[in-house]
Amino acid sequence: MTGGSEAGDTSADELLSCGELIQCGATCVDLMSDPNNCGRCGRTCVIPNAEANCLAGQCAIDQCLGEYQNIDEQLSNGCETISQCEPDQPCMSSCGSEGRAYCVDEVSECEPPPESCNLQDDDCDGVCDEGWTDLGCRVGVHRGYGRGEHIYSTELALVTGDGHNLERENYFYLYAETQPNTRPVFYCQMGNNRPFLSTQTNCGIGRAPIRTLGFWLADPTCGASPLYFLTKDTDSDFFYTTSAMERDYAVTLGYVAQGVAGYIWLP
Repeated sequence: MTGGSEAGDTSADELLSCGELIQCGATCVDLMSDPNNCGRCGRTCVIPNAEANCLAGQCAIDQCLGEYQNIDEQLSNGCETISQCEPDQPCMSSCGSEGRAYCVDEVSECEPPPESCNLQDDDCDGVCDEGWTDLGCRVGVHRGYGRGEHIYSTELALVTGDGHNLERENYFYLYAETQPNTRPVFYCQMGNNRPFLSTQTNCGIGRAPIRTLGFWLADPTCGASPLYFLTKDTDSDFFYTTSAMERDYAVTLGYVAQGVAGYIWLP
C-alpha cells in the first residue's frame, strides 16, 4: 500500500464542487470504491499478483493474475500460489480407480469414473458394480427339477422342458464376461445325459461342454456368495444351492457335500 495526501489538502489545487465525493488533488473521488484513493486520498491498493479493488474503503482482491491463486485468503501476500491444476487429466481417485481431474479454486481434485462391469468400486461409494442390472454385468441362472435330477441353465426353455419344472427363475447370477479371479462355468452332461456344471473345458470327464453359462468367482469378493455343490449316488443328481440350510438338509436325504463350487451373486 502507498500513502498520500489526506482529503481536503488543496494547497496545490483549487477547491472543486464534488458533491458527495471527496476532492483528492484535482480530482473528485469516492473513497469507498476508488482503488487509487481507497479509504483516504492517495492510498493506492497494490496487491501482489492480483488486480486490486476497493470495497467499502478497504483494499480487496478483484481477481488473481495468470495462474496465481489466493489459496490462504490473506490480503497481505495477495495471490501467493501458482495453480498446478490441469482439468480433465487422468488421476487416481480415493478408491484407486482412474478418474479425471477438476479444479476447485485451482486446486486439483479427482472425480472418480462411473461404475462399469469390472468387479471394482469405480465411483468410490463403497458399492461394487452398482447398477449392474442396467450395465448388464451379470446373467441369471435358472433352477429346475424333474426326472430325478436338478438342472441349472441361463436358458429358461431348457430348465422348463423335457420333463423339468421351474423351481426358481434367476436363482443366482454369474458374471457375463470374464474378469480377473473369475472362472468359466460350463453346462455339461454325463454319459447318461445328467446335467451338471463344470469349470473344466472337458467337463472333467473328457467331454466337450454343451454351452458356456457365464463366470463365477474363485473368492467371495464384490458381494459374491458361496454356491454349495452336492452329489447323490455318484452321478444320479448334481445339486447346487445358495443356502447352507438347504445344503445341510440335502445331506440328510443322501446327498454328499462336495464343498463350494464357486462364488455367485444372489438376486
